[in-house]
Amino acid sequence: FEKGGQLVLNNKQEGMWGQAINVPLSRIPKIFGEQASTVVIQITEDGFDVYIEDKHCARLEHRDPLPNGKTKLYLQFPATDD
Repeated sequence: FEKGGQLVLNNKQEGMWGQAINVPLSRIPKIFGEQASTVVIQITEDGFDVYIEDKHCARLEHRDPLPNGKTKLYLQFPATDD
């Protein structure tokens, strides 16, 4: 655990959390306490690339095959820990 907090990226399927990716807040642009921040999630064949204020911060590989055709993506930003 690194002092200063962390951004945690994970997926939850059928009520079970997968393997988390932890990014120390010291390695990403400041987002907490700011009026606004830009977060971009780019979906590729290989996974999800996360950019904060135009800085690449993390990659989360797909854990299930991508469906063919159009599909929905749901993002959840919890305010508390599970």
